[in-house]
Amino acid sequence: MAIPPERATRSTAPDSTLSDLLAGVAFGRGAAAGGRYFSVREVLARGRRIGYAGTMMTYVSNLDALVGVVRGSAFAIAVDLTDEREYRAFYDACARGAWLEIELYRVPRAELRHCGDEGRVPAAEVDRLIAELRRGGDATEMYNQQG
Repeated sequence: MAIPPERATRSTAPDSTLSDLLAGVAFGRGAAAGGRYFSVREVLARGRRIGYAGTMMTYVSNLDALVGVVRGSAFAIAVDLTDEREYRAFYDACARGAWLEIELYRVPRAELRHCGDEGRVPAAEVDRLIAELRRGGDATEMYNQQG
């Protein structure tokens, strides 16, 4: 989803220590009602990029999960958007300016066991991981070497 530049600089994405609980809180539900969260690094490494979220939901096979790497002004999270209600809630929040963008990935369900929730990741780190993957590297290995 392309966000106009003037909105990108005024993002209202919460970048607090609780940002990894945002799905429930941002949409008026309790935090426990939010979706399933995954490791951004593992989703980037194991998933196949689909593109940016659009008004029409992207559907994947029953063997895959639709995972969104959702970016705020300073942090990103990875959330399961396979359920149309979750997809719509995050897409609408992005359209309102609560998030900058949602990049979609198709991840085989069998691989999700390796993608445990790691919480939020600095947006600059996500950019470095994506650049490394485009050069043919391994996002998880790159992170382990840095950390």
